[in-house]
Amino acid sequence: MTEDGCHQCPENTWSEDGASSCNQCPDGKMSDAGSKSEDDCHHEPCEAGHYMTENGCMQCEENTWSEDGATPGVKMELHLVTNVQMAKCQMLDQHPRMIVIMNHAPCDAGDYMAEDGCEECPENTWSDDGASSCNQCPDGKMSDAGSTSEDVCHHDSCDAGHHMTEDGCEECPENTWSEDGASSCNECPNGLMSSAGSTSQEDCQHDKWEQHDGKYLEAGHYMTEDGCMQCEE
Repeated sequence: MTEDGCHQCPENTWSEDGASSCNQCPDGKMSDAGSKSEDDCHHEPCEAGHYMTENGCMQCEENTWSEDGATPGVKMELHLVTNVQMAKCQMLDQHPRMIVIMNHAPCDAGDYMAEDGCEECPENTWSDDGASSCNQCPDGKMSDAGSTSEDVCHHDSCDAGHHMTEDGCEECPENTWSEDGASSCNECPNGLMSSAGSTSQEDCQHDKWEQHDGKYLEAGHYMTEDGCMQCEE
């Protein structure tokens, strides 16, 4: 009430029936002109990424989100992602600010959290317990589906005559041999030699001998189990 009669309370104030003056909203709060209660006083709407509390706008925690003007009634529920629980959020088209929370148990190593729950990591990837995605094996390495550690990532199996190293397959050196999938090369028996890349122990032979008509021959010598022997007179 004023000398000239009733006037509408201005913005950021309020009054009850029969008031002779308008009450100021609490510090930091605002209201529309003509507000009728202190309950009409409110903080300025929050920006996207924040939500309204009794003390004003607060930033959304990790794994949560909000649109402009979010209030406690319409902001996304806050769920802490821990080793005990994984939260999945999905917006409903008919209620843009309503959130459905579907909880899934954490995934075991070798799996990852997908929209519909845990799924196995594909080939050439791996994951630890509780993973939300799969890790790619290092370049040039591969792994089976459902691998549980980077240590499982490996180079492709080596062909015979080669062996596996940290950098991949390498050819076996002279006087050694290997079969398919070898992690190391086998030494030829004592006194026998082979070319680099030999694929069988049968490739190990005495030095400087060539097979001819089913016999190992060198001019002036002949082959025995103990090696070459000089021809008699």
